[in-house]
Parts: sequence; C-alpha cells; structure tokens
Amino acid sequence: MRPTRRAVLCIAALLPLALLPFVLGPRWLGPWMAALAAIGATLAADALLCRRRSAIAIDVDFPEQLFVGDADPAFVVLRTAPSGAPRAVAVRLEMSERLAAPPTLEVTFAADGVVRTKVELRPRERGAATLREAWLCWSGPLGLIERIARVPLDRQTLIVPDVRAVRQAAIELARRSPWAGKKVERFQGDGSEFAALREFVPGFDPRTIDWKATARHMKLLCRELRAERNHPLVLAFDTGQRMREPIDGVSRLDRAINAALLLGYVALKAEDRVALFAFDATVRSFTPFFSGTAQFERLRRAAAELESATEESNYTLGLTELTRRLSRRSLVVVFTDFGDAIDAELLVENLGRLARRHVVLLVAVRDAELDRIASAAPDTPRTLHQAVAATEMVRDRALVLEKVRRLGVLVLDAPAESVRAGLIDRYLDVQRRELVA
Repeated sequence: MRPTRRAVLCIAALLPLALLPFVLGPRWLGPWMAALAAIGATLAADALLCRRRSAIAIDVDFPEQLFVGDADPAFVVLRTAPSGAPRAVAVRLEMSERLAAPPTLEVTFAADGVVRTKVELRPRERGAATLREAWLCWSGPLGLIERIARVPLDRQTLIVPDVRAVRQAAIELARRSPWAGKKVERFQGDGSEFAALREFVPGFDPRTIDWKATARHMKLLCRELRAERNHPLVLAFDTGQRMREPIDGVSRLDRAINAALLLGYVALKAEDRVALFAFDATVRSFTPFFSGTAQFERLRRAAAELESATEESNYTLGLTELTRRLSRRSLVVVFTDFGDAIDAELLVENLGRLARRHVVLLVAVRDAELDRIASAAPDTPRTLHQAVAATEMVRDRALVLEKVRRLGVLVLDAPAESVRAGLIDRYLDVQRRELVA
C-alpha cells in the first residue's frame, strides 16, 4: 500500500501552510496541525475503504502452445464484488524471457464486478515459456491510497515453429492440388519421365512420337512426359551466432525454420524426399530423408530441436561435410546470414564448391529496418552516420549475393514476410526446369 500521486500533491499543497507559524507567529500552529490531521484522516479513510487483495480474483486463459513469429491472444479475467469495486485496475504480467513483455493493462470493472480483456503474446524464440505472476494495482475511492498485489500464476506454454502456414497450405493443396492423385497433371508435357501414351494429333511435337508403340498398335502414338519425382531436398540451416539476431523481434533461425517447414511440406506432397541438416562450429544434425506427408511430423520435431549457438559458423566444415554425405544430385536450400567480408568470402567459396555437384538455393532474410535506415533522409549528424553505415552494409550484401549468383547458386533475398512465398516459387521453378534431374 502506498500514497498515489494525488496524495503527494495534496501533502505538497500543505507545505506553504507549514511555514505560517514561523512567519506569522505561533497562533498559526493550530490551523497547520488541523490541516495535517485532516489530510491524515482522509488518507486513513481511503486506505480502509480501498478493496482488499482477497476481494479481487484474477484468472488468465493462457494457451498451451504458441507459434514463434506470430502473436496469439491470452485473456485476463478479473472478478470482485460489484459494491465498492475499484474504478480501475492496472495489470502487469511477468513472463519468462522467451515471451516479449506485454504492456500494462488498464481495465475498468463492469456493473457486475467482472472484466475480461485480451493481451497479445509475442514469442521471441522456441522452447518452454512461463507466465510467472501478475501484478495488480488499484486505488481507493478517493484516489489517495493504492494497493499493489503480487499474484503467482506459474502457467506453462510451449513455443514451437509456426506450422499454421503449413496447415493452410495443406488445405489449399487438398482443395486444388497440382499433385493430387498419382498422375501429376501440372507437370505433364514438360518433363523427362514417361507418363502415358496417347494418340498423336496435329500440333503435338513430332519428337515425342514413339515409333515402336506406333508399329505395335498400328496407329500414330506419342509419349506423354512429366517432371520426375523422388528428388532429394536438403534443408540446410546455419545455426551460428548470427542466426540469433532478431528481425522484428524473431530470430533469423526461427524465421528460417518457419519458411523451411512450409517448403518441406510442399516437397513431401510433391513426392520428393526431404532431409534436414544443421551446422555451426560443427555439424549439429543430419536426419535421414523423409518421404510422404505422413513423415512431416518427424521433420517438424527435428526442426524444433535446433538451437542457435554462440560460436561463429564454420562454412568450410559444414558444407564440405554435407557434400560428402550426399551421394546423389540434390536440391540444397541453405538458410544463413553473413557478417563481415571474411565470413562472406568463406561462404561464397564453399557455396561455389557445393554448386558444382548440386543445385543450391541460398536463402538470406533481408532486414527491412536496415533498408529503412539506408533509404531515410538524414536530418542530424547521428542519422547521417547511421545512413552511411547502413548503405555500406546493404551495398556489401548485394555484392556478395552477386558473386554467389555468378557461381551458379540460386539466391532468394527477400524481407521476412515474403520469404515463404518466394521459397515455394523458387522450388516450383526448379521442379519445372528439372534442374535436379
């Protein structure tokens, strides 16, 4: 319990009256003591009328699972007796470091003494998180005294990779899937794998005529082709310390995992085989190749177990080890971020070596805040220095990505909100062009 700002101002207003006995004589001591007693009695009355802690109950509807990279609601419910209810209550929730601290809530009780409000939960990284406690603050009817109460809650939740985009993709693919059934309609006619024989009609490519089948059936038949299936796809994650850096409050690694899981589901749906590889200073994980959408849960669990390290990534060790373990030409999607020129040169060199045997797609999440600083018009010396530094970083990044492209590596450089869609587009383009075959 403590005095409010209003009480402090009231007491401060009595200070000039306290000087009167010293300036005008002892006869003013009585009025000063009476005023002091009046304010003390008022404070005591407000303290007695202030609602007790036991009279206010709090409950938090806390979700059992949260998805990193997105916001989910939790609902706070306060209850008290309608008579004598405080006009407003301030609520502050204390959470573990994996959850961003929500702002303090200012709620007002309804006529029935119940209030229900929503607070957004923004996970920062994967793992177990806890809602530790709630702090409540309310004042008496005169607004002079306020009570502060700590309410232990100890609610647990699990922060996992965001698979809601995967579920939405599953619904869309089930509704209008280009791979529905065993006959892949979307890629017929522009692949190299035999699909069916059909009678030749004017307008078909004469090079597709199957002369042996024509001789057997005594009519002109041609081969219908489709894109090959069962290609290996490797989702390669750099889990070094640079992947710990946040973009809009979510680490680069978590954003990479969210995008990779959507790509993994689409690839499994397309009958390709998907594996997960992770490295930093050493190789952290290399799963077997999964086939079929029934194996997506195993892929998700493997991705959820990845943790970013505090060491620098060893591109030479990681990508060389990946090359050694892959016996067949594969599509390798590398999720990473580079820092200084030395890191960038090592990355370029090893990606070029990997691209000699495999199709490599480099995914680099662009920092929109860095682009904003570089493009903003500076109005102070400080913002000018920031703009110059950001412009140099953006230019160096573009030069590195151009070097990678010249080595035959595909590059996806997009802001965080566009990575998922861009990644699927690049994958489908690789499939249509049959680069892996």
